Amino acid sequence: MENSQLPTPTSDTKKIASRLSLLLLGVLWGSTFVVVSSTKDFFQPAFLIALRFSIGFIFLLLFFFRRCMLCNAQYVIAGSLVGLTTFFGYYTQAYAMTVLDGAPGRVAFLVATYCVTVPFMSWLINKKRPSIFNIVAAFMCIVGIGFISLPDLLAKNSSNVFTDLFALLSSFIFVFHIVLVERIAIRLDTVLFTMSQFFVVAVCAFCFSFIFENNSMTVWSNTSVFTLLYLAIPCTAIALVLQTFGQKYTPASTASLFFALESVFGMGFSVLFGKEKITIPLVCGGFLIVASIIVSEIKLPLKSMRSQ
Repeated sequence: MENSQLPTPTSDTKKIASRLSLLLLGVLWGSTFVVVSSTKDFFQPAFLIALRFSIGFIFLLLFFFRRCMLCNAQYVIAGSLVGLTTFFGYYTQAYAMTVLDGAPGRVAFLVATYCVTVPFMSWLINKKRPSIFNIVAAFMCIVGIGFISLPDLLAKNSSNVFTDLFALLSSFIFVFHIVLVERIAIRLDTVLFTMSQFFVVAVCAFCFSFIFENNSMTVWSNTSVFTLLYLAIPCTAIALVLQTFGQKYTPASTASLFFALESVFGMGFSVLFGKEKITIPLVCGGFLIVASIIVSEIKLPLKSMRSQ
């Protein structure tokens, strides 16, 4: 009976694959902060999201057309719920970096604050009590974010308050998104669920853009098209499949800390492309965020040792 409780090779493989998926996801999403900030001269934020998710949907449709035959009311409802949170999460983030001209790295770390609240929101919605490791990891993560963001936040004047508010609002919305995906995705086909989500995001974004934005100044060039395709295919179509797969076999509290790497890579790409400068608080904060992920992940071995 004791052996039946041990993880099977298959489950171990899925666990490792899910975490590698989330790590790659962090790299892709980290790069988007710099890329999205560069689109302010080409596209309005909602219109960019509409194009990005439309292309992502079409890309997946080309490869998984037959899966659409399995679509039913369950996928429509799930796609609508998660799609709405996806749209508003992406829109508030893009708005902070384009219209409000927020620094990509700074926005990345403000958005990453969702890693602190996800375990507790998961407790409220999914009845999964956060462990002491989640609490310690969350504390380490928020201290790390503080190291990176507080010096700039204290140095900036009030004109940047709205940028910070939109970035934090995006973070709050993504908390609901992560918990919803964990609750819904386990019962659904990963690709079909992602496609239904993309379709809803694209429709919401086009409607929002039509009502609230003026797209007469949209710029079409080699640079803008390449940027759009990069955001749409690797960073949207492939990335959200990685997210859905990764979250199937990773608790939301752990997944959220992997997602925190998005902010580390976001700042790294921002420094690499000359958007921001590397500092001692930046290094300290990045180290604490990575350490928080390790703390979250070592809880299983420690439990196993204790049981022996």
